[in-house]
Amino acid sequence: MHLIFRLFFTIAALLCAGFAHAAPTITSTTINGANSELTVTFSEAVFTTTVGGSLVPGDFTLSMAGGVATIASFDGVAKTSDTEWVLAFTTAGIATGSERITVVPASSSSIYDGANNAAAATQSNNNLLLNDNALP
Repeated sequence: MHLIFRLFFTIAALLCAGFAHAAPTITSTTINGANSELTVTFSEAVFTTTVGGSLVPGDFTLSMAGGVATIASFDGVAKTSDTEWVLAFTTAGIATGSERITVVPASSSSIYDGANNAAAATQSNNNLLLNDNALP
């Protein structure tokens, strides 16, 4: 009987460990040639609330540093898959390739996974340089 209890608790511990999820993270970002769409890939499916829903612009913060171009507007978010989202934005000024765009969750309660873990407002793999669109 003692062996059965040990086996039961061992299996229960393994099952619980399998259901424990880490918070979602940004795993990569890419930008299109026109510097108008930033594709953000997460480590797992993400949602705008703990009960689901597609992400919206208010779930993200975009910022830019360096160069000449600036972010003029953040125009929308499109879902490519549960893990990949395309953020549409416009820039003011012509990008020289030295502008670094960064995307983060707007807060620590903006983006969730299916286990209700919130993405941290601090991320890595979340920034890149714009393409050089200046005429030679």
